[in-house]
Amino acid sequence: MEDLKVQLKVNEMLKQMEHLKQQTDAKIKSSYQQLKDKETELHLKAIKILKIEKDFKDREAEIFDKKDQISKMEMQTQSREAQIQSKDKSIRELEDQANSLKQKLKDISEASSCLPFTNSTEIHTISLPGIDPFVVPCNSSVSGSGWTVIHRRNNVYFNRIFNDYKLGFGDLRKNFFLGMEKIHQMTLLQPHELYIQLQHVNGETSYARYDDFKVGSEKEKYELISLGKYSGTAADSLAHLNVNFFLWDLDNAGDKEVDSEDEDRDAWWCRYLQEK
Repeated sequence: MEDLKVQLKVNEMLKQMEHLKQQTDAKIKSSYQQLKDKETELHLKAIKILKIEKDFKDREAEIFDKKDQISKMEMQTQSREAQIQSKDKSIRELEDQANSLKQKLKDISEASSCLPFTNSTEIHTISLPGIDPFVVPCNSSVSGSGWTVIHRRNNVYFNRIFNDYKLGFGDLRKNFFLGMEKIHQMTLLQPHELYIQLQHVNGETSYARYDDFKVGSEKEKYELISLGKYSGTAADSLAHLNVNFFLWDLDNAGDKEVDSEDEDRDAWWCRYLQEK
């Protein structure tokens, strides 16, 4: 009887142990499955992390490439800006040249003396208020540029009637007198200098220069109104300021020939002069 009780107790304990084993196995199996699931999850997460890292590196490479492109574009932009600035400068210079040329052409077309023609030694047309445009010879070889030649006399006798001296006569490339009316209008319009060059028989030259040359009107008998300050190597032959161009009555001089004895009175101060 006693053995039966022991056997029953052993069986009961075996059942409990079996049950405990089953529970333990179940828990182990469950834990193992959970561990497998965690491993799978971790693996998936690792794959995801690797993908993220790859994407990040790709993004970094893309960003670096974009930065490189931006840097190149900035350099291109700077280069183009420099080119634009250079072209703008060239355009401004061309515009300045064009404006300067336009102004020069305008000055030439509206020239009232030889000043706009700079170094020219040719014959040019000038315009003055009150009279028609007329041609004058310019000279830049004697005393700089911009001089208007108003009288040249070598070996030609200049006994002329008053009207000739008023309007001018002769060959502008040889011996001539520009005309007192033109000289009056020129000196009336703007300040002028007077440069007289004399060539002597021995070939030597001398000059007289006056810094404020002005001639009066016909009503004023073309009076030598102003000369200004004298400088030069020739004698001051024009010291007699405020004298008339002709020493006889202009009202009766229209058809009168200049007498050879009056040669010194005959426009004596107009010989070999140039005006600026």
